[in-house]
Amino acid sequence: MRILINYTVSVALIFIFSIKGFTQEISLSKNLDIIIFPANDQDLEKQEFDEFKCYKWSVGNTGYDPMNSVKEEVPTDKLGPDGSAVKGAVGGAVFGALIGAVAGDTKKGVKIGAVAGGLSGAASKASRDAEIRESIRQQQEQNKAALEKFKKAFCTCMDAKGYKATY
Repeated sequence: MRILINYTVSVALIFIFSIKGFTQEISLSKNLDIIIFPANDQDLEKQEFDEFKCYKWSVGNTGYDPMNSVKEEVPTDKLGPDGSAVKGAVGGAVFGALIGAVAGDTKKGVKIGAVAGGLSGAASKASRDAEIRESIRQQQEQNKAALEKFKKAFCTCMDAKGYKATY
Protein backbone atom coordinates (compact mmCIF):
# COMPACT_ATOMS: atom_id res chain seq x y z
CA MET A 1 0.00 0.00 0.00
CA ARG A 2 2.80 2.41 0.95
CA ILE A 3 4.61 1.66 -2.33
CA LEU A 4 1.43 2.41 -4.26
CA ILE A 5 0.99 5.74 -2.43
CA ASN A 6 4.65 6.71 -3.03
CA TYR A 7 4.31 5.75 -6.69
CA THR A 8 1.09 7.76 -7.03
CA VAL A 9 2.67 10.82 -5.39
CA SER A 10 5.75 10.47 -7.62
CA VAL A 11 3.65 10.24 -10.78
CA ALA A 12 1.55 13.21 -9.68
CA LEU A 13 4.64 15.32 -8.97
CA ILE A 14 6.22 14.40 -12.31
CA PHE A 15 2.97 15.37 -14.04
CA ILE A 16 2.82 18.66 -12.17
CA PHE A 17 6.41 19.50 -13.03
CA SER A 18 5.85 18.64 -16.68
CA ILE A 19 3.13 21.28 -17.10
CA LYS A 20 4.87 24.38 -18.44
CA GLY A 21 3.52 27.69 -17.17
CA PHE A 22 2.41 26.29 -13.82
CA THR A 23 5.77 25.28 -12.41
CA GLN A 24 6.44 28.65 -10.79
CA GLU A 25 3.10 28.58 -8.95
CA ILE A 26 3.32 25.04 -7.58
CA SER A 27 7.01 24.70 -6.74
CA LEU A 28 7.67 22.27 -3.91
CA SER A 29 9.93 24.72 -2.15
CA LYS A 30 7.30 27.47 -2.31
CA ASN A 31 4.62 25.11 -0.97
CA LEU A 32 6.94 24.25 1.92
CA ASP A 33 7.87 27.91 2.51
CA ILE A 34 11.54 27.22 1.67
CA ILE A 35 13.72 29.71 -0.19
CA ILE A 36 15.98 28.18 -2.84
CA PHE A 37 18.78 30.06 -4.61
CA PRO A 38 20.48 28.33 -7.56
CA ALA A 39 24.08 29.12 -6.52
CA ASN A 40 25.56 27.34 -9.56
CA ASP A 41 23.21 29.00 -12.08
CA GLN A 42 20.99 25.92 -12.40
CA ASP A 43 18.03 26.52 -14.69
CA LEU A 44 14.42 26.23 -13.50
CA GLU A 45 13.92 22.78 -15.00
CA LYS A 46 17.02 21.42 -13.22
CA GLN A 47 15.93 23.05 -9.95
CA GLU A 48 12.47 21.51 -10.18
CA PHE A 49 14.00 18.08 -10.85
CA ASP A 50 16.40 18.50 -7.91
CA GLU A 51 13.56 19.64 -5.65
CA PHE A 52 11.58 16.55 -6.61
CA LYS A 53 14.54 14.26 -5.91
CA CYS A 54 15.25 15.98 -2.58
CA TYR A 55 11.60 15.81 -1.63
CA LYS A 56 11.56 12.04 -2.15
CA TRP A 57 14.89 11.67 -0.34
CA SER A 58 13.67 13.75 2.61
CA VAL A 59 10.44 11.74 2.92
CA GLY A 60 12.46 8.54 2.90
CA ASN A 61 14.91 9.78 5.50
CA THR A 62 12.49 11.47 7.89
CA GLY A 63 9.43 9.26 7.47
CA TYR A 64 7.32 12.41 7.12
CA ASP A 65 5.55 13.59 3.97
CA PRO A 66 4.28 17.17 4.42
CA MET A 67 2.08 16.94 1.34
CA ASN A 68 0.29 13.90 2.77
CA SER A 69 0.43 14.53 6.50
CA VAL A 70 -2.57 13.96 8.72
CA LYS A 71 -4.14 17.19 9.85
CA GLU A 72 -5.53 16.91 13.36
CA GLU A 73 -8.82 18.74 13.67
CA VAL A 74 -10.73 19.57 16.79
CA PRO A 75 -13.61 17.07 17.02
CA THR A 76 -16.23 19.74 17.66
CA ASP A 77 -18.89 17.13 18.20
CA LYS A 78 -16.96 15.87 21.24
CA LEU A 79 -16.18 19.27 22.74
CA GLY A 80 -18.62 21.55 24.51
CA PRO A 81 -21.95 20.78 26.13
CA ASP A 82 -23.16 17.22 25.79
CA GLY A 83 -25.65 16.88 28.60
CA SER A 84 -23.18 15.44 31.12
CA ALA A 85 -24.28 17.92 33.80
CA VAL A 86 -27.97 17.10 33.23
CA LYS A 87 -27.30 13.36 33.25
CA GLY A 88 -25.29 13.76 36.43
CA ALA A 89 -28.04 15.85 38.01
CA VAL A 90 -30.70 13.26 37.20
CA GLY A 91 -28.56 10.44 38.53
CA GLY A 92 -27.72 12.48 41.62
CA ALA A 93 -31.38 13.35 42.21
CA VAL A 94 -32.38 9.68 42.09
CA PHE A 95 -29.58 8.73 44.44
CA GLY A 96 -30.39 11.71 46.68
CA ALA A 97 -34.08 10.71 46.78
CA LEU A 98 -33.13 7.25 48.01
CA ILE A 99 -30.84 8.64 50.69
CA GLY A 100 -33.39 11.31 51.59
CA ALA A 101 -36.15 8.74 51.90
CA VAL A 102 -34.07 6.77 54.36
CA ALA A 103 -33.14 9.95 56.26
CA GLY A 104 -36.72 11.24 56.29
CA ASP A 105 -36.52 14.21 53.84
CA THR A 106 -36.87 13.08 50.23
CA LYS A 107 -37.12 16.61 48.72
CA LYS A 108 -33.95 17.77 50.41
CA GLY A 109 -32.17 14.58 49.29
CA VAL A 110 -33.30 15.14 45.69
CA LYS A 111 -32.03 18.75 45.70
CA ILE A 112 -28.67 17.91 47.23
CA GLY A 113 -28.24 14.88 44.96
CA ALA A 114 -29.15 16.86 41.84
CA VAL A 115 -26.66 19.63 42.60
CA ALA A 116 -23.88 17.18 43.48
CA GLY A 117 -24.58 15.01 40.41
CA GLY A 118 -24.75 18.02 38.10
CA LEU A 119 -21.43 19.36 39.37
CA SER A 120 -19.86 15.93 39.05
CA GLY A 121 -21.15 15.50 35.48
CA ALA A 122 -19.92 18.95 34.45
CA ALA A 123 -16.50 18.35 36.02
CA SER A 124 -16.23 14.99 34.27
CA LYS A 125 -17.05 16.59 30.90
CA ALA A 126 -14.54 19.39 31.47
CA SER A 127 -11.88 16.79 32.23
CA ARG A 128 -12.65 14.86 29.03
CA ASP A 129 -12.55 18.09 26.99
CA ALA A 130 -9.17 18.97 28.50
CA GLU A 131 -7.82 15.52 27.58
CA ILE A 132 -9.01 15.91 23.97
CA ARG A 133 -7.47 19.38 23.69
CA GLU A 134 -4.18 18.13 25.14
CA SER A 135 -4.12 15.21 22.71
CA ILE A 136 -4.66 17.60 19.79
CA ARG A 137 -1.95 19.95 21.09
CA GLN A 138 0.51 17.05 21.33
CA GLN A 139 -0.32 15.92 17.78
CA GLN A 140 0.20 19.45 16.49
CA GLU A 141 3.58 19.65 18.24
CA GLN A 142 4.61 16.29 16.73
CA ASN A 143 3.58 17.46 13.25
CA LYS A 144 5.48 20.72 13.72
CA ALA A 145 8.64 18.86 14.82
CA ALA A 146 8.32 16.39 11.92
CA LEU A 147 7.92 19.26 9.42
CA GLU A 148 10.96 21.00 10.90
CA LYS A 149 13.02 17.80 10.52
CA PHE A 150 11.75 17.36 6.94
CA LYS A 151 12.65 20.94 5.98
CA LYS A 152 16.12 20.52 7.45
CA ALA A 153 16.63 17.32 5.42
CA PHE A 154 15.26 18.96 2.25
CA CYS A 155 17.55 21.99 2.62
CA THR A 156 20.54 19.74 3.33
CA CYS A 157 19.84 17.80 0.13
CA MET A 158 19.39 20.96 -1.94
CA ASP A 159 22.59 22.43 -0.48
CA ALA A 160 24.44 19.25 -1.51
CA LYS A 161 23.14 19.74 -5.06
CA GLY A 162 24.64 23.23 -5.29
CA TYR A 163 21.76 25.41 -4.10
CA LYS A 164 21.48 27.72 -1.12
CA ALA A 165 18.33 26.66 0.74
CA THR A 166 16.75 28.12 3.85
CA TYR A 167 13.40 28.24 5.58
